[in-house]
Amino acid sequence: GLLGADNLMQFDFQYGLAVPGGSVENCKSVALIPSQVEIDPTSTIDFSGFYHFAKLPNLNLFTVSGFPFTKYADLSETGVVLAKDAPAAVLTTYLNTMARLAAQTGYPATKLTVVETIDKGALKDKDILVFAENSRILDGIDKEDAGVAIDKIKQGIEKSLTKAVSDDKNMESVVAEDAGIAAIVQYQSPFSDDRSVVAVLGDGQDGSFLINKRLMIPGDLKLIDGSVAVFKTNATPTSYNIGPTYYTGSLPWHQRVWYSMLDQPVLLVLFTLVCALLFAGGIYYLMHSLIRYRSRRHK
Repeated sequence: GLLGADNLMQFDFQYGLAVPGGSVENCKSVALIPSQVEIDPTSTIDFSGFYHFAKLPNLNLFTVSGFPFTKYADLSETGVVLAKDAPAAVLTTYLNTMARLAAQTGYPATKLTVVETIDKGALKDKDILVFAENSRILDGIDKEDAGVAIDKIKQGIEKSLTKAVSDDKNMESVVAEDAGIAAIVQYQSPFSDDRSVVAVLGDGQDGSFLINKRLMIPGDLKLIDGSVAVFKTNATPTSYNIGPTYYTGSLPWHQRVWYSMLDQPVLLVLFTLVCALLFAGGIYYLMHSLIRYRSRRHK
């Protein structure tokens, strides 16, 4: 795309009016006249030529810019699933995430929809944020989702920890030190094809503390990609690409063709050659017709 996930626009304006003084015979001086300037309040910046299109899942877009939720500054097309009896650690994650989204848009979430359970009627045509201690809250979705994957990844991490400390006499202290596990997963909404579900999951109090700590470190969040991101104490985040891809937004047909071939260089080369041959053939036919036309006129 022409714009990245996190952009900074700067306006650098310099203006000065200098009035020279003195003469050639005397010392020549220059006086700066104080001035006041402003940008025309009726001026605008036109972004209408930019296409709104993204290939998902891509957690980097979420962690860096809050996409797709920050498409609307007031989060009017965002639904949050938060259990009624959610513990304080989960509520903290929810509030910290809302603060990060507001920091990206510069506007508070005034039209956010919050539900206690996954409700199709309330969440249809919305991007969904889920906050929980684990993935059990996702069991109501009839879809093979990243929640299943994160359980497997978590089990693998726990097995690796057990194996690493099995010969250590201080096993309990080591396990306690590395107990914090958290994750962020993203997949296609079961209610709308171009909508997303993003689940922020922490395993107990330690996991929730870990994910909240990482939410305050932009450098760590920029390392995240794919559909599943795993956070572990004293380790950099690990990302995985799991599950099918989907698209949000729209592109003209010719742009969609080029985009679909970006990951297939052989087809891209063949398509370019075909286009070149068609263009050359058209020029040849046009020139040949022009020569025949001129020949008939001179007879």
